[in-house]
Amino acid sequence: MYKESDWEYDTSREDSNSIAVYTGGEGKLFFVNSATSEKLDFTYTFGSFGLAKGAVFNIVKSLVTTDSGGFTKLRVRDGYTFASNRFPCKGIVICGGVTAGVFTPSFIDDSGAQVYFLGFGISPVFAWIPVWGRFSSILPSGGISLGILLCRQAVTYKNVPDVSDGSMANVG
Repeated sequence: MYKESDWEYDTSREDSNSIAVYTGGEGKLFFVNSATSEKLDFTYTFGSFGLAKGAVFNIVKSLVTTDSGGFTKLRVRDGYTFASNRFPCKGIVICGGVTAGVFTPSFIDDSGAQVYFLGFGISPVFAWIPVWGRFSSILPSGGISLGILLCRQAVTYKNVPDVSDGSMANVG
């Protein structure tokens, strides 16, 4: 029903805030196609219910340089594609995470770790991937949450060779 694609999770960035069992935030996801070197990225907002990123109140941040990765390549439902024409869309996120927070005795950034399942589309979910990531938060927390993703329009592109050294001056 779902087949492995050539798309892989590359990285992400996110800012979120938690109050009690509610978390909301925004970020950007980056994917790369290992066969074509094409890249796809989009911004998203989310709202979730649970304690994955905050027990009472918490502020959480991850950067594109913060460690993260996919456990597998993106899985795509038969008859569907993972392409920019599938966005904007709604999706689901299931997250499990734990953090010591920066106000603990360690005072270490990126003290949080999470695993999460990202599903794109709701009825049906046309693609999904499990990923992991580190993050920084101001307070300790831990738990599981379930939420809705609102994915904005995706952009696809390929890297263009660096021509600043003049090596491509006579091309074309």
